[in-house]
Amino acid sequence: MADEVNVSTAILQPATAPFDIDRVLRDAVVHNKPGYLMLPADVASAEIDPPTGPLEVKLAISTDAAKTAFKKAATEFLRGKKTSVLVDYMTARLQATDNLQRLIDTTDFPYCTLIGAKALIDENNKQFAGLYLGTLTADETRTVIEDAEAIILSAVAFTDTNTVGFSHKVDMHKAINLGAESATIGRETFAPLALGDALDILTEVAVEAGAQPMDFTPFTRDVEQPAASDDALTQNQLWDVVASNLDELNTVVVEMGTSFFGMASRGFPKDARFIGALLWGSIGYTLPALLGAAVADRDSRGVLFIGDGSAQLTIQELATVVRQGLNPVIFLINNDGYTIERAIHGKRLAYNDIAPMDWQKVPAAFGATDENTVVLRASTVNELLDACATAQKEKDKMVFIEVITDKDDMPETLRKFGSMAAAANKLVEKE
Repeated sequence: MADEVNVSTAILQPATAPFDIDRVLRDAVVHNKPGYLMLPADVASAEIDPPTGPLEVKLAISTDAAKTAFKKAATEFLRGKKTSVLVDYMTARLQATDNLQRLIDTTDFPYCTLIGAKALIDENNKQFAGLYLGTLTADETRTVIEDAEAIILSAVAFTDTNTVGFSHKVDMHKAINLGAESATIGRETFAPLALGDALDILTEVAVEAGAQPMDFTPFTRDVEQPAASDDALTQNQLWDVVASNLDELNTVVVEMGTSFFGMASRGFPKDARFIGALLWGSIGYTLPALLGAAVADRDSRGVLFIGDGSAQLTIQELATVVRQGLNPVIFLINNDGYTIERAIHGKRLAYNDIAPMDWQKVPAAFGATDENTVVLRASTVNELLDACATAQKEKDKMVFIEVITDKDDMPETLRKFGSMAAAANKLVEKE
C-alpha cells in the first residue's frame, strides 16, 4: 500500500540499508512528497556503516530544454497583456515563496491568494488585491483575477472548499499554470520544470514581453478593535479583537469552522504565519498542528483558534504541550457544538450537538499548573480584551482562553458558504 502514496519506499535490509535510506530521503526532499522506510524488528539492531558525510541532494529537476521552451512560449503569451497572479499554499511547500516574491516585486503584478494560502505573501504589500474565494470574492478582487488578460497560477489547486463549490471563473485559456514539476500554457506542457525555476523565468520574460500589471485597487483591511462592552460577545467582535492583538512573530493555527473563516477575513501582520485545514476539513487537526509548529520553531509563539467540538477529538495533546514547556495562546471557542455544520446541515439537528465539558478544568486534567499555565474565560469584549492583555504579559506560559459565543453566531462569509453548500447538497434545513 505504501507504494501508491509515496514517491519512494524501501524495506530495509542490512546489506542495502545505507543506500536505501539515502535514496528515500533524497527522493522525498527533491519531489516534496512522502517517503516510506520500513524497519523490520529483526533488522532494527543490525550494525551498518555510518554515513561519511551529509546527504547529497540535487534539487535541480528542471532540464535546459524545458526551461528554454517555456521561456519562449511565456514571452509570446505575456506580450503586452495585463497580468495578475493567483497563489496557493503549495507555493510555500515547494520552497518557491522567495521566487514568487521576486516576480511580484519586479513586475508590480497584483496578486491574490486562495484562502488556504492566506498570509503566504505579505498582505500589507501594495500589490495585494485580496483573497479569491469564487463567488464570495469581493468585487474589486474578483475582477483582478477573472478579467485579467493573462493570469499566472502559482501551484494552484481549485477545490470545492477554496472555491465555494467550484464557483470560480478562471479562464484557463488565459492562464500560465505552474505546478510542482511542470508548467502549462494553453495545451502545451513543459516538463520537467520546477516551480521556482518557472517563476524565475517569468520574472525575466515579463519585462521583455512588456506585460503590464492588471488594473486593481490595493486591498486594505484595517483591523479596528471594537469598543469596550459588557454585552455578550459576538463573532465579529471576537475576530476583530484577536486580529488586532497579533504580531509578526505569531504562528496562527485555525480550525476549520468559525475560526477559519473569521481569521481569514482579517488582516495579518507581515511575517505572521497562517495554518489551517481547509482542504480536508479534518476537525481536531489544529491542536496537534500547533504542537508541531511550536516544537519546530520556538521563537514563534503559536496562537490556536479551535472550536469546542473539534477540540474534543485531540484535546489530550495539551499534555504534550505542557510537557514540552511550550507557551502558546489557545482560544477555545465554546459555541455549544458544530456551528459550521449548523450552517450546512440545519441548526437543530442532534448530531451537531456535543457533550458539554468544563473547559476551565481541562488544562489541569492534562498536567497544567499555575506555574506554567494561565486559564481564563471571556464572554464579553471587555473580558476578551483583558484576556488578550494577560496573554501578552504572560509570554512564558501557555494561556488557555475559553471564549463564549452563541451557537448560531458565525462570520458572514461562513454563513454564505454554508448556505451555498446546503443548496448544493439539496438539504432542507430542519429547525
